[in-house]
Order: sequence, then C-alpha cells, then structure tokens
Amino acid sequence: GNSCLGLCLDWLSTQQSTSSAASTSTTNLSLSQAAVSAYEDSLRLSLELVYNAKSQSLSQQPATLKAIKTALERGPMLCMSLGMQERALNFYRKVLHQHRSEDVLKEARHYCVLCMASLLTFHASCSSHAIPQLSIPAYSPSQLPEETMLVSFLSKAFVDTWKVSVDTSLSPACVFDLLTLVLSSQNLCGMMVQCLEDSMRFTTHHPHLWLQFSLALAGSGLTKQALAVFHECIDHFSTDPLVLLTGSNFALEKADRPDVCVEWATMATGVCRGHFLEAKMEYLLGRGYSVLSEKETSSKKRQELRREGLEHLTEAVRLDRGDVVYAFHLAVQLAESR
Repeated sequence: GNSCLGLCLDWLSTQQSTSSAASTSTTNLSLSQAAVSAYEDSLRLSLELVYNAKSQSLSQQPATLKAIKTALERGPMLCMSLGMQERALNFYRKVLHQHRSEDVLKEARHYCVLCMASLLTFHASCSSHAIPQLSIPAYSPSQLPEETMLVSFLSKAFVDTWKVSVDTSLSPACVFDLLTLVLSSQNLCGMMVQCLEDSMRFTTHHPHLWLQFSLALAGSGLTKQALAVFHECIDHFSTDPLVLLTGSNFALEKADRPDVCVEWATMATGVCRGHFLEAKMEYLLGRGYSVLSEKETSSKKRQELRREGLEHLTEAVRLDRGDVVYAFHLAVQLAESR
C-alpha cells in the first residue's frame, strides 16, 4: 500500500512540476516529501516482512520484492532531486544493516552497495555527511572517505556472485570503475593496481579496464609491466583506436620505445581514417619516426626515417591546425632537416 501511495504521490508531483506558480511549487514540494515518506515506510515494512518470513528467497515473496525494488529505485532518486543526500543514503543503509543470517536479501544488497558507492563518490560532501548510527555491534565509519571505501570494497566482494534482480544492467565493470575513482582520489596507487589486476577476469568486453590497469602501473613507476599489459590490451582490442593510440603515446613518451609506438600507430591507420583521432595518429607516427631517426647510425636510413616523420607531422598539422604541439614538433623537424 505504501509503495502504491508513493508512486501516486510521485506521479502527482511530476504533473504539478510543469506549472511555475508559487503555490503549485509549494504543493509539488509537499507531494514529493510525502512520496519519500511513503517509500521509506514501504521499505521499512517490507524489510520487517522479510525478517519475519520463513521463506529463504525473495523470489517466493513477489509482492515484497516489488515493494523493495520500487522503494530503492524511486526513493533515493526523489531524495536527490530534493537535495536530501543523507536521506537517500539511508534507503540503502536500511537494507545493508538488515542482519538476517540467511541470504534472503543478498540480491538487494548487491544493488544497494553499488548505488550507495556511486552516491557517496559523486554526490555526497564531507560537510553534509552524517555518521551512520548502527543498531547492531559492527564497525561504523566516522568519515565520508571511510564509508565510501568500505561500501566500494563491499561491492567488490559481491562481484564473484554478481546477479542483481533489481537492475540487470549493472555489471562488475561498474564496481571496478568506482573503485578506481575512490582509490585514485585517496592516492592509493598500490591498492588501485591490485584491484585493477583483479578486474582482468571481467575484461572481455571492457577495454577501458585494461587501459586503467596499464596507466595505474605506469603511475606506480612499473613501466615494463605497464608496457606488457598494453601489449595484451592491444592483442585483445586491436581495432580500438583509443587503445592503440594510448598505447602508442605511452610507448613513445614513457617507455622510450619509438619502434613500438610506430608499430601500434601504424595498426591504427586502418581504423583512424576519417576519425577525430586521425590527427593524433599522424602526430604519433611522425614523432615515432623522428625519434627513431635520432637513434639510427646509418645516414641513409636516418634520412629516410626523418622524411617519413616530416610527412606524418605535416599531415597532423594539416588535419588539426589548432594544436600547437603538432606545429612545434613539425617546426623542430624542419629545422633539423636543413
């Protein structure tokens, strides 16, 4: 009943929001707050039913499952639109603090930890963060970064049994994306490398996780390991221009491997033609050939490499005349070719 009431009030507030009258605005706010209260009551009563029920699965309680799903989907969203961050977080905390020994709420917890981690990462602020009060003896984080990290690692703990009936669009990649943001914001590079290494089990369709792992290794000073991961990444995603050009740039600027830079940038020629990254591809080829020419002992070969570099740098400047870096390196090469 409370779930239906919340949906009705939510719908009425949406209909009222199209009017600009002051009285209508006040009515809309009252309806929204009443809808939030109804969702809170619905979730509280549903959790009580779950706690007292003999059933070991929410799938055997379809009405309760529907009420929990509605409250968790609409309640926090409505709270965020009203600027009530802590109240939105409390929806998820209620489910996570439910201390049944059985796995009845496991699927709902999967959903809650990821949503709560997202909310803490992107929306919560240290000034408005309230310390959660637990009714059970358990560790309670005292600061926003602590709770954010705790919930993020809880979401990682669920990854191996990832199955969310509340929202099937979620994937393990979301968890590792959030962990990357949380750990990088706290400058915990070592932990980030370890977490991204764990993510390699789920990277079949997620090239950005490979890139994050490679760049995390590079940021930790592990250049050889980073280059090895880039090799694996390009083997898996050889038609992704971003992967190819990121790897090429790393090989040139950080790994001092202009030969690898030229190899990967050449692989990108087929997929970058007409692409907005075509100028970057030409620049990397030009820089790669230029650096190779500096290391070449044969005068004839050095001139050939320098000529190749000039051609690609000229094309990069033609494609993107606003990039001063391209123009600078072209000017340097022209000066050295005299």
